[in-house]
Amino acid sequence: MTAREKADRARIRKELREEGLLPPTKKPLNRKKFCEEAWEIFRSDYGIDFTPYVYWAIAEMLGHMDKTTGSLSREAVGAAKVLKLAKARMDFEVARRERGESSKYKRGELIEVIEDIYNA
Repeated sequence: MTAREKADRARIRKELREEGLLPPTKKPLNRKKFCEEAWEIFRSDYGIDFTPYVYWAIAEMLGHMDKTTGSLSREAVGAAKVLKLAKARMDFEVARRERGESSKYKRGELIEVIEDIYNA
């Protein structure tokens, strides 16, 4: 696409936004601040009362669709990774207990089990 075509498309998008046919552009998310706020919530003392709301939030995010493509969004994949990581760690620790191994293990042993989930 030429620079002129790009400029034409940008002008048309701007006009369509002014007419209200396209939604306004969103302010970019400050990911660092957003994650810091989430860490504050995670470290808070909500306790067991917070659990049903976490389950609800995960369920909401698992079905999150990308509005432009109609497919599952990166957020949905992130929520799926959270669940798959939790399950993989649980399975890892249960297997160690069943083999009679210590409940203490090296971080590298766990990373071998969950690495494929991180890289998915």
